[in-house]
Amino acid sequence: MARAVANIAVSEPAGVKAIDPCCGIQTKLVEALSMGIDIVRRDINPIVIHGSRENIAYFGLTGKVDSGQSPTSNSNMT
Repeated sequence: MARAVANIAVSEPAGVKAIDPCCGIQTKLVEALSMGIDIVRRDINPIVIHGSRENIAYFGLTGKVDSGQSPTSNSNMT
């Protein structure tokens, strides 16, 4: 399912940068990285970020998971 989502979101990864603002534990991210998709990932939960980094390393992939809100988020929204 995660690979299907990555394929739908970025069917042609060349020259495309994707963003996952609430990346969670990285199921979609692992698939996206394995497909060569340039993806920016972020989450606000430090426990989830740690688990995400472990999952990326477990599958032999490289990627960075940032902490905090999406750079496009609006803190005034309710």
